Amino acid sequence: MRCLFLVGAIVSAQPALARISPASDCLAGTDSQAVRIVEITDGDSLLVDDGRRLRLIGINALEMHSPDERERKLAWTARDALQDFLHGQSVLMIPGLEAQDAYGRTLAHIRLSDGRDAAQTLVAQGLALAVAVGANTRCADRLQSLERRARKQRSGLWRLPEHQPGREKLSGQEHGFHLISGQVLDVSGRGARTTLHLSNGLQVMLGRHWPTHGNTHSVVPEKLAGSKVQVRGWLNTVNGQQRMTLHHPGNLELISN
Repeated sequence: MRCLFLVGAIVSAQPALARISPASDCLAGTDSQAVRIVEITDGDSLLVDDGRRLRLIGINALEMHSPDERERKLAWTARDALQDFLHGQSVLMIPGLEAQDAYGRTLAHIRLSDGRDAAQTLVAQGLALAVAVGANTRCADRLQSLERRARKQRSGLWRLPEHQPGREKLSGQEHGFHLISGQVLDVSGRGARTTLHLSNGLQVMLGRHWPTHGNTHSVVPEKLAGSKVQVRGWLNTVNGQQRMTLHHPGNLELISN
């Protein structure tokens, strides 16, 4: 059952705006707004008292209705952890550079008044995966760093063998969010139009927000032919071809050359 609760004494008559600091914070200089959370839907989704559905930026929690019992248990654990984190706390919402997703949900970061971040807390506990989508990548590097530590400690979902290092074989019927591993057979295109063709038939395309200049990440997609990689994101099928679009270098990991 979904748990309905109030996160106490947060809002005033007018939206309260405050600047996020310090400068070392991935959200430094952004505006925040006090909000009242009335429901935790799952490990990455919430409901605000004005009726808005809110999706946490930068993470993906496991599905509470997954056919895998272990994933279901971890999904409920993530939901409960988010509820415990927010319960009775003053909550600040920092809107994303992209305001909504395809389902009309508000995309935002959620923090407590002391600066602790909901998404970062779940990733650090191994209860959600870091994933950068669209232009909302301001905290992607921080989330990836926290995830690497959780993976090293085998916390939460990182104890599950299917996440070490990810699914390789594809039936062609998969959909939704996945970690996929495979060898890069070929690389076509250049820059933001680059496509990786994996040995399991998956086509991995770079999204329009993929950085082309000043990228400090070590993995260069155009040079990955022959390498084994792990990618993360949402699968879709176009004309029978399974595809995944990556929006940030953190969603592409080199496993071996």
